[in-house]
Order: sequence, then C-alpha cells, then structure tokens
Amino acid sequence: MVKCPGRLPAVMTWRHPMAKNGGSYALLRRRAGVFFLFCASHGLIMCAQGANNASFVSQSVSAAMTAGQSYGVSVTMQNTGTGTWTKAAGYKLGSQYPQDNALWAGSSRINLADADAIAPGQQKTFSFNITAPVVPGTYYFQWKLVQEGVEWFGGVSQLVVVTVSAPDIVSGPGAAAAVTQTGFGSNSVAFWQIPAQINLFAGRITQDGGATWSLALGTMNWAANTITNLRPVLTPPVAIPEGKTITTAYDPSVAFFSNEFWAAFECHGTGFSGTASTCMGPLDINGVIDISRTYVAILGTSYLSDGLLHSASVPKLFNHQNRLYLYWTAVNMDAVSPNTWHNITSWGVELEQEAGGLRRLWPKGAGGPIASNNPLAVEVWGLGADNRSDTVADMFQVLTDGQYVYATGARGGSGSGGADRCLTPLNSSAGCYRLSMARSNTPLGTHIFNQTVAGDGQFPSNPHEYGRIIFLPDGSSRIMGQFLSASPAQQDAYTIPIGFQSLPIPNGSLSSLFVGNGAQFVSQSVPASMTAGQSYNVSVTMKNMGTNTWTKSAGYKLGSQNPADNSLWLGSSNRVYLADADAVATGQQKTFSFSVTAPAAPGTYNFQWKMVQEGVAWFGGLSTNVSVTVQIAADTQPPSVPQGLSASAASSSQINLSWAVSTDNIGVSGYRIYRNGSQIATTAATSFQNSGLSPSTAYSYAVAAYDAAGNVSSQSSAASATTAAVPDVTPPSVPQGLTATAASSSQINLNWTASTDNVAVSGYRIYRNGVELTATPATSFQDTGRSPSTAYSYTVSAYDAAGNLSSRSSAASAATPSADQVPKGYHESSDCGASLGWACDPDNYAQSLQVYLYADGPAGQGIFLGSETASAAREAAVGAECGGHTAHGFTFPTPASVKDGASHTLYAYAINLNAGGNPLLTGSPKTITCAAPGDVASPSIPQGLAATAASSSQINLSWTASTDNVAVSGYRIYRNGSQIATTAATSFQSIGLSSSTIYSYTVSAYDAAGNVSAQSSAVSAATDAAADATVPSVPQGLTATAASSSQINLSWTASTDNVAVSGYRIYRNGLLIDSTASTSFQDTGRSPS
Repeated sequence: MVKCPGRLPAVMTWRHPMAKNGGSYALLRRRAGVFFLFCASHGLIMCAQGANNASFVSQSVSAAMTAGQSYGVSVTMQNTGTGTWTKAAGYKLGSQYPQDNALWAGSSRINLADADAIAPGQQKTFSFNITAPVVPGTYYFQWKLVQEGVEWFGGVSQLVVVTVSAPDIVSGPGAAAAVTQTGFGSNSVAFWQIPAQINLFAGRITQDGGATWSLALGTMNWAANTITNLRPVLTPPVAIPEGKTITTAYDPSVAFFSNEFWAAFECHGTGFSGTASTCMGPLDINGVIDISRTYVAILGTSYLSDGLLHSASVPKLFNHQNRLYLYWTAVNMDAVSPNTWHNITSWGVELEQEAGGLRRLWPKGAGGPIASNNPLAVEVWGLGADNRSDTVADMFQVLTDGQYVYATGARGGSGSGGADRCLTPLNSSAGCYRLSMARSNTPLGTHIFNQTVAGDGQFPSNPHEYGRIIFLPDGSSRIMGQFLSASPAQQDAYTIPIGFQSLPIPNGSLSSLFVGNGAQFVSQSVPASMTAGQSYNVSVTMKNMGTNTWTKSAGYKLGSQNPADNSLWLGSSNRVYLADADAVATGQQKTFSFSVTAPAAPGTYNFQWKMVQEGVAWFGGLSTNVSVTVQIAADTQPPSVPQGLSASAASSSQINLSWAVSTDNIGVSGYRIYRNGSQIATTAATSFQNSGLSPSTAYSYAVAAYDAAGNVSSQSSAASATTAAVPDVTPPSVPQGLTATAASSSQINLNWTASTDNVAVSGYRIYRNGVELTATPATSFQDTGRSPSTAYSYTVSAYDAAGNLSSRSSAASAATPSADQVPKGYHESSDCGASLGWACDPDNYAQSLQVYLYADGPAGQGIFLGSETASAAREAAVGAECGGHTAHGFTFPTPASVKDGASHTLYAYAINLNAGGNPLLTGSPKTITCAAPGDVASPSIPQGLAATAASSSQINLSWTASTDNVAVSGYRIYRNGSQIATTAATSFQSIGLSSSTIYSYTVSAYDAAGNVSAQSSAVSAATDAAADATVPSVPQGLTATAASSSQINLSWTASTDNVAVSGYRIYRNGLLIDSTASTSFQDTGRSPS
C-alpha cells in the first residue's frame, strides 16, 4: 500500500520518491476515497485513502409520496477518511441523481449542526424535511458528502425511486352545506366526477337561496346517493388578474392535464358581457382554484346584429390522448323577448398551453380568449340541416371507451313530428328536453355528435337535465343527474325532485350503449423493481365492456403500450394470446398470466397494456402504468481468457500485438497488456502497438480481459518477439593518438586510442605509406619484415559491423634502425637480495636479451657472476623505450660469493642479439656490502596489504611493516605474479596502468642477507573508468498530440551517447515537470481548450 500525498484530484500524475529512472504513477480513478494508480513498471496498484472519505450506512424515506406534501427523512453516513467533518470546514450532505438538484429540500445541500464534529469512524444522521414535487411522476432520492469548494467524496446513498402521485384534492371534511335546487327555469346542480378520484365530485352550491353560487368539492356517499363533506374551492366575489370580478360561478368540470388539475366553470360578474362566459383555473395542492391564474377563456357575447346573444355556458373539459378539449353550451337568447331562447347548440375547441408565464390554456391558435361564436370554435352538436330555432342540442359530458368518443346531452325541439324531435314535448316555452347519447370517431369536428346511438325511450324515467355517466367503486357505471317524473302523460305536471338521484344505465352497464368492442382495466400484478435479464411472472386482468365475445380465433389479444406495440417485455413478441378455449363474454373478466424478461439495460421502463383485436383496432381502457425500475445484478464473472495472442516486431522500437476477442456474460470492457510480467497499458481493441522499445531486444507479452464490474480474466499464454536492429549509418570516430615506434631493424610497432561508435567499433584498417596494409580488432599492430634503416608513414581508420568507415587518423612515422644496433637498458638497483633492471635490443624489441653480471670490475676484468634473461613484465615506461614491449625486466639474485661483509661493485651488461658490442647498462655499476653468511632467517610475511584505485591509471598499495632477526632492508612489489619494483617504504604507487582494468598485487620482505619472505596474500583493485565528458545527442522529431480535453501525448526519436543514454527530462512551458527512460510521455491533468 502506497500512502497518497495529501488530497488528490480525480486524475493526476504523481512521482513517487521510490520510482527509479524517472518513473511516475498516473492516477486513473478515485472510488469511495480510495485511489487507484497506474505505474509504468508495476501496473495497477492501490494507495491509501485521502483525508476525505465516507460510506453510506442507512436512510429512511418513503417510496410513495403525494405531490406538494412534506415528509421527514434521514440519511446516515460514516466518516471513513482521516479528517473531521465540521460545519465551519464546509462539510455538507448534497443531493445526487442528478448532482446538486433542488427537488427535495429546496436547497441541494444539508448543513451539519454548529456543534457537530464527526471524527474518523463516527456516524452522522442527517434528519430533515422534504417536500414532494408538485408535478406527479417518478423521482430519484440519493445523497453524497461534499466539502464546499473542495470536492465531492465517498460513497452515495442507496438510490430510492420515489413515485409522486397527484394529490387527493379534498384534504378532509369541509363545512356542511345543503345541496339545493332552484326552480325549473334555472340550470341544474349536477356534480362532475373528478378524473382518477372516483369518490370525489365538483359542483356548485348556494347558501343564500340561489342568489349567489360557489364552487365546491364533495365526497360521494354511494349508499345514500348523496354528496357530503362539501368544501368550497371558489367563493365569489373574486377578482381575477385581468380586471374582472366573478360574482357567481356555475357547473364546474375538471380534467387532469400537464401535471395539474384544471377546472372550467360558467362565470358571471362585473366586467363580463350580458350572458354567461367560461372561466378556467388550476387547482392547487389543497384543491382550491388558484385565483392568481384564473382567467376568462370563452366570452359570452352581447346582443348581436341578428338580435341574439350567444352564451358560453356549462363548460366541459375532456382529455383525449393527452390533448385537452373544451366544450360549452351556446344558448342563443332573443333580445326582443329576454330569457327566451331560440336554440341551444354545443361548441368545442382544442386548448394549448402557454410556454411561459402563468401557463394558461387558450383555444388553439388564439393565444387569448375568444367569443363563443368565434370561427375557431366548432359546432359539434347543433342545428343540423333544418336550422330550426327551436332545436335543442345541449351537451352534458364527453368520455371515451378507448375506441370511440361519446357525448351525453339533451336533444329535441318544441313541436311534434320529425325524426330529430322528442316524442313528448314539455311545454311551449321549454320544448322537449330528453337525454341522448351520441358517438364519434374524433373529439372535434362539425356536427360529429348529431347522430345518436341512444335516445328517448331507451332510458326508464327519462332524465331531464345534466345526466352524466359516473363510475362506481365496483367498476360498474351509472347515470347521475336530474330526472322527470315517471308519468309522461302528465306533460304539464312534470316536477323536478330536490337533490340528486342515481339511475342505473339501461341493462345495468355502460356497455349497453356501446356496440362492438369495449374493455375496462380491473387489476394487475407486476413487481416495481426487477433485475436486468431476469424473468418474472405477471398478470393483467381486463373486463369485457363491449358486445362482442373475446376468442383467440377472432384475434383478441392483450397488447403492450407506452409506447404501443413495444417489445420490451416479451422479446420479439408484443401480444399476449387468449387460450384456445377462452370465450370472454360481455361483463366477464379475463386474467392474462404470462412471463416477462426484464430489459438488459438498467433504467426505468413503462409496463402498460390494452386490448386489441388483431387487424381491427385497439379498444378499451389502458391498464395502470407501472414504472418498473430495472437494475443490473452484481457481476462476479470474469471474461474468458484472450486466445491467439501474437507478437511481431514492426521496427527497431515497436512490437505489434493482436489476439482474438474475449467473451463475457455482460460485456468485455477492455484488455490489460503485460510486458515481461508487468502491466503497461489497457485498450478496448484486440490489438496494441507497443512503441518506445530498445533495438535488438526480446520482449514477452501477455493479455488479460476485464469487464465494467472490474472482473479480470487470467492472463493469456505468453507471446514473444525481438525488436529489429537499428539501421546503422554512423561511422566510428577517427582514431586518435597514433604512434609508430621502431621495435627493431625489421619491425615498427603502432599504437592508438580506441575509437567510439553509436553501436560498436568492429576493427581498424592499417595504412602504410598511404596503402591499406591489413585490419585488426586491436588498438595496436606490429608491422614486421621491414627493411633496416628505412622510414615508414602510417595512418589508421576505424570501421563498424555495418561497414561504416571513419576518416583516417593523423599520420605517424618511424624509421627502422640499422641491422645491428646496440642494446639499451638500465641497471636500477643491487642489494644483498638481487639486482634489478631492464634491457632490450633495438634490432628486435620483441625478443628478450641476456644480462651478464660481473663483480669488482668490468667485463674482462671482474668476476663473472652469471646471467639472467630480461623477460619479466615491467611498467609502461619500459614499453616506451622498447618499442611498446614491457616484458624486458630482469631480477638477478645476489650470489653468496659477494656476501662476505666486504664492499663489492656489480656491473650489468646487455648481450647483443647480433655480433655487435655488449654495452654496460645505464646506471651500472652498483656497490653492495652484504654480511657474511650466517643470517638465514627471512623477514616475516607482510600483512594487511591493501590496494586502492587512485585514478584511471594508478593504484596505491599499503601494508604493515614486516619484522626480521636483524633488520628488514625493503620490500619487493609483484603485479599479476611478476616483480615490478622494490621499496624500503610500506607503501607504493603503481602508475602507468590501463583504465577500467583489474590488477592483482603481492608483497615480500627481504633483509640485508638476501633472505626473502614468502609473498603476502594477494589483493586486487580496478582502475577507474576514463572520465566521460561527452553529452548525448539532442532528441529529434518531438511531436505533441492532444489525446483528450485533459491529456497531451509526446513522442521523439532516441538520442545517442558515447557510452549510453540514461533518460530524458520533460519541460512544459520552460519548466521541468518530469523525466522518463522511454521516448514517449503522457501529460495528463491539463485544462481544456
């Protein structure tokens, strides 16, 4: 676990102190306060949570609410971070889904209390009140912690789908009021059943004997056929915004449209014309008409040029397929004989809602109120072709069975005879007034209701006025209204009962008025929450309200709705069939039981059904729509292991991968790419280009698939590939420091400094006097077979494996000596132990010489002591004298004959290879005095020998002094097994060495008697590497590409160096931001645009 450095943003690049070679960690995701990092060398890792973190514990909230009502809720969260939550620090509970919505609490944030200090590990319960939205529908309740001005953090609360229903607009009993009836000449006091509120009715009441009328809501007592608990919703006088005052209101109708209940009612008062108008206004959550949005929609006219006025009386609202229609009764009154009507017709318009402001409903195309006889209005039930002045077409109600639009109303005239006149006229003033029912295929059109489907004689105790169809709790339907007495013969003695009566529809149900197909929704069973892809048993029960019997052979089925004919629930099918034996007669119910499969994608889906006769028509009522929430089940199944992985080298820096697609129970999200065991990238594709690689290098790859739930497959079988070599067009550097030395009369030795190359130097070509002689991989060459006393000029060029050849070096010249030259050398020292020195012959530096020693006189006079071959390795200075050869050292042990206590002079001669003279070595003779024989004890072996590199050409030695029975005279120094020097000190500097080379040393002690100790334990040391002062080449071909709104990708060509390039530093806008060992870089966390 890596400790995160303080609070981190959602995406960032972080350089960890332990990351080597410029490595970095790129933060991919922060979930519930835990940070997930991607490291170029370690793959996906997880680091500790930051200061802010929280986890959801519990909550309390109702899943069903009523629009506009208040509810107490609570949400409990636990502090799982490292900081303390306080109000002063800006910690709050914030709304989600969508984030920062103000649906529930008015504000989108819930504050802590002033005294709250929620420490790590503690819980906090936020208790607060919310108000359900005023618009019915489905809403989402979810919360999360936020530190104001800093960040959202932690887990979210469980998502609760809240269903908000339209309010019961009667919220308790109101004042008791008598339902009274005026005399015959007045309009009736029939009530209107509220949509979807089967027990609730709207109507008019009077409390002053009929002088003024108010609008009220009441509850139906079905047993007594009376309306109780009357509650006023509009009580005149009422001033409305457009400057008029309503002094009395009649006959309301109510419809649900655009998520509100709207009331239309007949209105009279100050500022109105001489006859009735239609007013409209919405009901608020308490069921009271909102006066601030009440207005006149249809204006009754004053007396016109034809001597008549046209009222807009008894309005009827009708919502058909989510389009709202308004109908009214136009009573045409005579100006000469006031209160005498010429005829009564019914008119209608479609309404449309304002886009803003008060969102009022106006006749479509008008944008404001219209007169009752405006051309935008349509006479839907009227005079007909005869245009008789005594015709009655007074519509009471509009409703639908899902297939047809039906209207109830009074129809008739004042005389006898004629098919459109009633059979029993009332009197000469009122004429005949009988309940009729008409049917249409459309809700709006000229005279669409002129053809009746039920009329006089089909209703027992023929209703007189305002007979409306109502629906009872048991699913049946009846007619409620005012009725004439049961004795049609007493034409002039008909009376109007006080109060209300309820009369069954002929044959007991509404279906007797409908022909063909009709259906009524009864009940259903379906879960409101499902898991994606799972199967569930559901049922929908429908009642046959038509006259046809439902059978499978006749094509009757249950069909999906919302939208119609969707295949959400049944796959490729969208119908549920009847059984072969089913025969559902009029009035019978059918329960369709079937299995559905929840959609694969999470979300909210509509579950709604309707009857259909295949090839004929949809019909009847819809089932109640159920909003089903579909959620994805927890996914724990990893994808399949990727197969067929192949790796192929595309260049010297890129390898391409490809593999077969994996499968998953839900879906594969992508693939993780592993190189040499470490994750390096992810991709959604089934191929990947791994760039920025080293040339001529083998790489091993594997791939694993992962899904959206984080399940990861096992890694695939490994595939390997080797990058191609880089094409080499760069020649080596020119050889430097060429020297030519005559080793003998027939040999010249060449030496030079090694060249460098971007890959490697393969060798060197040797040129003598401008002509290529040979080639060698070494940095030296011995040109043999030369002529004596001859000058030669040499150059050298370097080449590599690709055939690139450097320019030739500067020339170096040397001349071979004559065929017989005098040897040369140096007599360095003589003591009681040995005589040291070196000697070589210019005639042939490669061959070793013999050295002769004489005592107490030169050759021919002194005593010959013996000879020694000068072939021991010596320091580089000897090589400089001897044509590059250092193996010309000699060590001549001092013989006992000169160890007599007397002084002796020793002479050293180099013996010529040829017949020439044998010269006395430079530095000779040397005088020694050695004790007489008798001291045979050797000094102790030197201890504590240490070797330390002082530079690229020097190693320093030190050791502990030896002891001797007489005295230690000095120490012999050995390098790689050969003596190279003597010293009387206990330290030595070995110089002239090669760089980056390991050397082994030992030391022995000797005394004056020539006794020598055994060699010490060996120690080794390596000289330092030669100093590197050459900088790498400047990176070329830098490109910058925007990968997203927050990331820019960089790439460039690799640089070269005389040793090796270690990495690259990245600068943004002149400032160093990071380093990397690769030739690409992703700069994340950038600002858009």
